[in-house]
Amino acid sequence: MRTGNHKQLEMLYILNGKIEMRIEDEKHPLGKGDMLLIGPSQPHCTWSVGRENVEYLILHFEMAPFLDPSLLMYHRYFAEIDAPLSRINARFKQLPALQEQVGQMMLGILAETEQKQLGYEISTSLSIKQLLLLVLRHGGQPERGEGSMNTYSLRPVLEYVDQHLTERIDMGQISTMMGMSYHYFSRYFKSVIGMPFMEYVHTRRIKEAERLLLTESLSVTEVAARVGITNMTYFYKLFKRFHQCLPKQYVRNMQSGRTEVPEADKP
Repeated sequence: MRTGNHKQLEMLYILNGKIEMRIEDEKHPLGKGDMLLIGPSQPHCTWSVGRENVEYLILHFEMAPFLDPSLLMYHRYFAEIDAPLSRINARFKQLPALQEQVGQMMLGILAETEQKQLGYEISTSLSIKQLLLLVLRHGGQPERGEGSMNTYSLRPVLEYVDQHLTERIDMGQISTMMGMSYHYFSRYFKSVIGMPFMEYVHTRRIKEAERLLLTESLSVTEVAARVGITNMTYFYKLFKRFHQCLPKQYVRNMQSGRTEVPEADKP
């Protein structure tokens, strides 16, 4: 029996044999060609069914490295605020061709991470985003709270943040710009995007810091200033929260090929 309960999103694809997966209180019998999606922090366990050998692929990854502006628009969906991602497994069960497509993409990710050819990080990142797109388009929308996916109403805010990352961003000013009270805007933004406004700003700052660290000849202090953070202690703390390492170690990891690509493996 294999058990798990972690903060990563996990996909399972059966190559041969049969297993049974339990996600919280739900049982999922799986055979060749079946896939299963497990949301972050959902307790689950797996065991074999029968005596035949079982072969399957496991892909698990954290969402944070993929939170560019396009994906942040759907953060609420993948953060499971309205419903667990595992709810879509019943829909995927009815789409064998889609499950096969997912399986082939997972095999491609496994090959890329094993061979580590030039640009494999780009390939795996694109494949992960394609998988997330398939989940979004074919998984159906859960029942949602008021305004939960009305991201278009916040486009001016998202654009403002990207255009003013080097400056102090004040939520009071933003709420006035949107014609809302401070507290209403705070609640509304979180209900739509799925994270507090300042957490969104921090995410955008760190993503921009990543780009600058890897593409510009700047000191860490200069990078922090470019993304609007003048307190270096706070910058280091924030960066480490996103990457579990400091900026210089992040650059060394990227340059040596020890990148934060998703893990794809066979048991």
